Amino acid sequence: MNVHPIALALLFSFGVGCSGGLRPAPKMTKTAGAFDLASGPTDDNGFVLNPSWNTEEKIPDPRGCSWRFVDGGERPDDTRLPCNTQLVDPDFSNSALTALGVTCLDSDLNMRGHINWGESWGGAVTFEGSIGWDSYSGGSPNDGDYNFVLTPPDGATLTPGSRGTIKLEFDSGEINRFASKWWVDFERTVFDDPDAVARFVGNDIGIVSGLLGIDAEHEDHLEIHPVYAMALRVPNRTEVATCKNGSGKLSTWAFFVRDQGNQGGCSRVGRVHSIALPNRHYIFRLPLPRATCIEIGSDSRFFASAVGKGTVFIQYDEHLPDSGVVVIVGIEPGETVDGELHILTDVAAAAEAMTPDAGARAAIERPPVQASSEWKEFKKQIYKMKKDAPDEHRALVQSAGGKPLAPITPTIQTSIPDKLRTRPAPSLPTEIRARPKSSTLPATKPADSPEARFCKTPRKSGVAQSMCKEPPKASR
Repeated sequence: MNVHPIALALLFSFGVGCSGGLRPAPKMTKTAGAFDLASGPTDDNGFVLNPSWNTEEKIPDPRGCSWRFVDGGERPDDTRLPCNTQLVDPDFSNSALTALGVTCLDSDLNMRGHINWGESWGGAVTFEGSIGWDSYSGGSPNDGDYNFVLTPPDGATLTPGSRGTIKLEFDSGEINRFASKWWVDFERTVFDDPDAVARFVGNDIGIVSGLLGIDAEHEDHLEIHPVYAMALRVPNRTEVATCKNGSGKLSTWAFFVRDQGNQGGCSRVGRVHSIALPNRHYIFRLPLPRATCIEIGSDSRFFASAVGKGTVFIQYDEHLPDSGVVVIVGIEPGETVDGELHILTDVAAAAEAMTPDAGARAAIERPPVQASSEWKEFKKQIYKMKKDAPDEHRALVQSAGGKPLAPITPTIQTSIPDKLRTRPAPSLPTEIRARPKSSTLPATKPADSPEARFCKTPRKSGVAQSMCKEPPKASR
């Protein structure tokens, strides 16, 4: 049966537009500029660390004030207090489906996409907290994003629609060159056993930097989208570890660094956000409070997306192991570096959570995730394919994960330079703005998601054809 493209778009509009539910009436904001980021500490890269709003209201309502944008868009007849005094950068959908009134139109903020804290704040912010799995939005006609969640420190930046967490999102097609074992296994778990992904990822301490924004299309929740850099401590392997010939514990960290990414379905078609990292390096500071022993596992592995396009420097103080591990990742513009770092330490240190004294926050239990309709539908499709077309399902799983074409040999130093022994002193927002670090790149062709790679070869079964359906035109 032939289906008209607009009818097909209507069938899928709930998957792309993501309707919210009935919300309480907006609560008027009491402070002008409540959604400015308060001045505070920065991370080693110069990004605001664990930012909070410039208001005494713990969770202000973004519907209760008037927004100010870098490209205009003010509402002169709006008598409410301004939400922000430092201009925010909108990334709203301009797709044909939005113009036709089909998608990205169910925002109770009456905005067709994202409100971003962009160049006024250095293009990115950094959060520490506990990181866990949320969902995969699924391939076409959805935007193919991998979605994690971070539970921030008490009092950190949140909105009523956030439900106590910050969403972490990045396009699955943008990481298809990741080649370290944990990331390959992660992608394949998504497509092989979706119900096991949360257990595979865990819910432990992590660090993430990226573009901070409010997703006006999804109940105004706060998000980091795109994620530029992320490190999370993941469940360890089961074998016994030693540290300097004594009993030990393996602490495994999975990470990646890049400098660009898109904002998914409800954003400007082809728009790519980008940051210029200081000296083309990003610095992670991995905590090891109260450690008395530290070694770097010889089976740690790191990869760049192209030969000669990435470096990894690992620094720790063998005389002061509780000062943690500093990982400096170098990347060329447009490239990525991913890795799996194994830190051998003593049992007591690995069992401890991050502490404020170590410049971090405790990993705390995050609230239950509200499973999206897209994630439920994706899991249903995967399990049907696994049952009815096992050979094709196996091919889909193998399509996930990159190939190790550009391994990186890390440089390991058993001392930490003085300038990295402690975090930088707090910086004022004006100081951050004086060093512009974000930009918008020209439109680029989106990379392939695992399903897209799988669907490039002919598929005969009905279940595979349903996975490989063509999206409505201009849905991105």
